[in-house]
Amino acid sequence: MSVSDKFKRGLNKKVLYGVMTLMLIMLCIVISSFLPFVIDPSQWKTKAFLTKEIIIVIVILAVMGTTSLTASASNMSDARSQIAQAKVRFRSIMDSGIKGRKSAFKQWVKAVLEPADAREKRDRLAAKVGFNNYDSTYLDALMSLDGETLEKLLDGPLALEDGRKFHQLTKKQYRFVLKWLDGDYSIRFVPATYYLTASRVDSQKTRSEKAGNEKSATGILMVSDIMFHAIRSVLSAMIFASLVYETASGAGDAEAVATAWITFASRLTAFGTSLFSGYLLGCKLNDLNADYINLRSDILEEFVADTTFRPKTEAELIDDEIKELDASCQTETKQV
Repeated sequence: MSVSDKFKRGLNKKVLYGVMTLMLIMLCIVISSFLPFVIDPSQWKTKAFLTKEIIIVIVILAVMGTTSLTASASNMSDARSQIAQAKVRFRSIMDSGIKGRKSAFKQWVKAVLEPADAREKRDRLAAKVGFNNYDSTYLDALMSLDGETLEKLLDGPLALEDGRKFHQLTKKQYRFVLKWLDGDYSIRFVPATYYLTASRVDSQKTRSEKAGNEKSATGILMVSDIMFHAIRSVLSAMIFASLVYETASGAGDAEAVATAWITFASRLTAFGTSLFSGYLLGCKLNDLNADYINLRSDILEEFVADTTFRPKTEAELIDDEIKELDASCQTETKQV
């Protein structure tokens, strides 16, 4: 999705929020003009106030939950929606460029994507501590220095025997380098399989595995739905069972009617605003999901376009593993 489309989408939501706010203000003006109410903070401690607030909260949660799910399903079925377009794009890339290359893609993620993202994050954070005019190559060399050499850079610039030269470090820059080397700023990378599915639920299982889980999946769905309905019913029953008819002691008919109308207006307002907010929430969740699906698609397209990457064979991967093991053993031997 282009920047222009994102701006228009955000602008439309701001307009809707503005209209909803203006309607609420208008409602407050109407109620306060025709019903002579005054604000009495002592009412906030009464059982009547608590009862009304509990009912309003229940209305808000129920309406927002139901409407968000309905709006999400409706928005997802619209071919023009962001989520539908994102899924079509993802499936197209998977069908055309990734089939049969999943193993190569997983190697590419480890060898190209993750190091590039880590370097980009390092360079961004380094710029905040004064490394503004240094490129990635210089920072790579700086991060390869040992602790003793890094500490010497606090006193001034250095020219090493191998011909490399380094600027003096400020204390802030020195602390940043040490923290980076200690892994304090490391990225929590996701598995490569994350980019191979458009669903938030793991769909990497084979058809045979999915078929074998039919009974358990059906059972889990039935139990979860029954439990949710039972809890909802029990809570509703508890609330209605605790309701006591409120008599208007000393209150005239006009006051009782006015109180009823204000209660009705507050609950109706909660219903209307929750309906509106729930719909927007469902669309926002879909849009957020679409953004992450598009992120996956961007990564897959970058892999397809990378003509310089050559995946290693199984024998080469084993050789690398042996080299890493030998290097680790040599390091442990030196430490001993």
